[in-house]
Amino acid sequence: ADFLMEQMEWREGLEEADRAGDTCGLNRLDLQIGQQRAGKLAELERMFAAGDLAAAAQQVRKLMFLERFSDDVDEVRERYAV
Repeated sequence: ADFLMEQMEWREGLEEADRAGDTCGLNRLDLQIGQQRAGKLAELERMFAAGDLAAAAQQVRKLMFLERFSDDVDEVRERYAV
């Protein structure tokens, strides 16, 4: 549920940054996503080490979302690239 709320907040932030042409906002989102990705990868490593494959599968799904969202941020950023 927490991750879903974060997803919704990130999507809203992306829409707002896109509407405003706010490249700083896009950069902040990109930084947040990068930090989340790093944390999720570290958690995934621990899950594999502990043999918790069900949790690892859930974590991979979160990472897949982060990757797609990062692509969305890049796509919007390209529209405002000079």
